[in-house]
Amino acid sequence: MSKTAQDPQHLQAELMGATPRPVRLTGLGIFVAGLAFLLLAGAALTLVLLPPVAARAFEQVARFEREAVAGVAEIVEIGPDRGKERRRTIKYRFDAGGQVREGHVTLKRSRSRDLAVGARVPVRYLPSDPEVSYILGRGPSGLPLWAVALVAGVFGLGAALTGWSIRRQRALLAEGRPALATVTALTRGHKGVFKVEFEYPVLSGAVLRGSQQDSNTPLGQGDTLVVLYDRDRPERVSCYPLSLVKLERHS
Repeated sequence: MSKTAQDPQHLQAELMGATPRPVRLTGLGIFVAGLAFLLLAGAALTLVLLPPVAARAFEQVARFEREAVAGVAEIVEIGPDRGKERRRTIKYRFDAGGQVREGHVTLKRSRSRDLAVGARVPVRYLPSDPEVSYILGRGPSGLPLWAVALVAGVFGLGAALTGWSIRRQRALLAEGRPALATVTALTRGHKGVFKVEFEYPVLSGAVLRGSQQDSNTPLGQGDTLVVLYDRDRPERVSCYPLSLVKLERHS
């Protein structure tokens, strides 16, 4: 005899009443809503705070390209390889207007393998501020505006996706049609997460197929479970109960 993940009588009592059903967020839903708010705030702050930073960085790059002069530096120390990328710190010394100045740069081993202590390399520096210097053709790097837009876009997209997940589940629980589905396949995936495939009947009499990821599921092939599907687009379906929203209980 097939077992059920949700008792049919419970299905009738909770889901077969008039719509729209009263819905509220679960604990996870509250967390996800908070995350969406933080992501949206992050997008707004990025658009407010980073453009001035990008403008200052661009001006620094432009200033260096206008004012920098060329010279010759001597490598005085090469540090050990560090990290997965095997970066090493290169210290150098150069003459700037009759005064000896020092600088350092961190390079990947692949870019510094031909360097040795005592080697002479080209250097560029600002005469007005010799502490700003670069060797081996390097120079200051700016923060491009496209990077600002990219960061803001990532935050905004994250906020939109999390918000959409909540809205989708809220609409499905408030207005969706319930049905008893039959598990047709169960595939164990990474870290104990299962892909549950099922078939469910819709009001028109057709039988549709759906699937959902589930962790530590007690279901097996042939078992039944409760699903909710969209009235207008029955192929939109989720297993019940939902993770982000639940029915409002009235005392």
